[in-house]
Amino acid sequence: KFDINAEMDEILYTNIPLRFMQGPLTLADDAVVLSDVTANTLGGQVSMEGGYDTKDHDNPKFDMKFDVANMDFQESFNSLNTFQAAAPIGKYIKGNYNTTLTMSGLLGKDMMPRLSSISSDGFMQTLNGIIEGFPALKAVGDKLGMDAFNKMEIKNTKNWFSIVDGKVEVKPFDYAFKGIDMNISGWHGLEADMDYDIKA
Repeated sequence: KFDINAEMDEILYTNIPLRFMQGPLTLADDAVVLSDVTANTLGGQVSMEGGYDTKDHDNPKFDMKFDVANMDFQESFNSLNTFQAAAPIGKYIKGNYNTTLTMSGLLGKDMMPRLSSISSDGFMQTLNGIIEGFPALKAVGDKLGMDAFNKMEIKNTKNWFSIVDGKVEVKPFDYAFKGIDMNISGWHGLEADMDYDIKA
């Protein structure tokens, strides 16, 4: 067993810089356990608990809880393959968000999560954001004969979600935009399929 009280100016996890990382880590039996480890990354701050286990070298597994504050949508989308798959709309959002989530699954040889193995629960709060050029919203606007959906401001929204069997399920939530009250829910796959209901 090897206990570390980490205080690191910067480490690089694949292409993700973790700055001012600090907190206790325990290494034992081919596993690493983190307890309230904090770091600055992707424009915000993250607190992590959990760890990963490499006893099965072909199928290393992880089980983590993340509390994220003031993260940047664009930096997250460009750096995290899980974010790209779970929230493809992030490519079209400029702004910041908070999220709290648990995530477990298997790791690939690059030590990044295998998308097909992920299970997750959590919520995302968009602090401020502008969605622009998202094809699905543009299609809705075209059907309604409105251009309001081509560029949407989102602020202080909370979306609860889960990831099971390769699908991201977004729980029903209410949102108002330019006088239009909406209730939105549905799911999208970690590949390319989606099925959402918007009641307006």
